[in-house]
Order: sequence, then structure tokens, then C-alpha cells
Amino acid sequence: MNLPSYSQFFHTIYDEKSPVGRIGRGTHYSVFETVQWLSPSLGRYKSPKVQKFAIIWDEDHDTRIVDVLEIALMRNLLGPVVFAGERKGSLNIVLSPDFDRLTPSEKKEYLANWQELADGGYASDSWGFDWSYLSSPATGSIIQDSKTKTEAYLFNICNLWELGHSVYNERNPWEDEERMQQSIDSLKSLSK
Repeated sequence: MNLPSYSQFFHTIYDEKSPVGRIGRGTHYSVFETVQWLSPSLGRYKSPKVQKFAIIWDEDHDTRIVDVLEIALMRNLLGPVVFAGERKGSLNIVLSPDFDRLTPSEKKEYLANWQELADGGYASDSWGFDWSYLSSPATGSIIQDSKTKTEAYLFNICNLWELGHSVYNERNPWEDEERMQQSIDSLKSLSK
């Protein structure tokens, strides 16, 4: 399956082009991976991790949010983000519970940076800004639906795709090719 490339910095690993099921106002999602040097609590990793996060789309599938998230990545703001979305002209982020490890002044500064980004006129618009924690994502406005449905939807995506940060596992493409050839040879021997 050919997945669209929304960004030069984010690798698409799953993409819904239109609503699936009945939640919110045309809610659907895409999952992305990127290289991340900062932990969800904004500490610096010794070596980079792979960050998986999801964009929650509404009915208009407004891809301008990707431009805003690229800027957030370059400003070291993406580390704590598990979900991001745009709904009714407002930028919404759902943060990892690890973000709560920051001091009140660090949280205030971080959220002020997001507010500045939302206000900044990037992606040809200035947006409102709202945020919530993953432990209670329905307190934000990322999806227009009941608390129960919103939380079930987001938690299912989080579990299904293992959103968050993970260790990069180096792999040798030659080993993959060798394993593939062994599988093909094994199948050929079965058909004889």
C-alpha cells in the first residue's frame, strides 16, 4: 500500500483519508514516525529515539497542521506530543503523562511556546490553541464527541500503534534480503 508523504520530516506509517466509523465530526487519523532527541519530559537523549505520534483529522483533513508540527519539531516542542489535531481553527495537542515531570514554570514556558506557534500565522493562519494530557484527553477539544468515546478512540490508537518514544533498532538490509530469500527457498521446497 502506498502511503502519502505529508512531510519531509515525518514518515507516514498509517493513513486514513476519510472518516471510519462514527465519532466526532468526520474524525479519522494518521500515524507518523520521526527522529526525536528530546524525551517527553524534554530531557536530552544520549542517542535519538523514534517518536510515533498521530494526527487526528476532522472532516476537512486540513494538512496545514503538518507545517505547524514541522516547526514544532524544529523548535524542540514535539517530544511530549502523542496526538495533534486541528478542529474548527484550533490547534490541539495531547501530551504524554511524562510531561507532568516538568516544573510549573517549565510547563508554562513550553505551553507559551505552543501558543506563540499557534498565534504566529504559520500555515497561512493563526489558530486557537488547546492542550490536554493523555490520561484525560477528552478535557481538550481534539475531537467533538463524548468524553467516553473520545478517550476510547484515542487510547485504542495509542495502544494499537504503540505511540510514544522507542529505541531505534538498527537493521541490516542485507540480512532482511537474506531472510527473504530463505523464506522463498523454503516455500519452493514445499511446493516440490
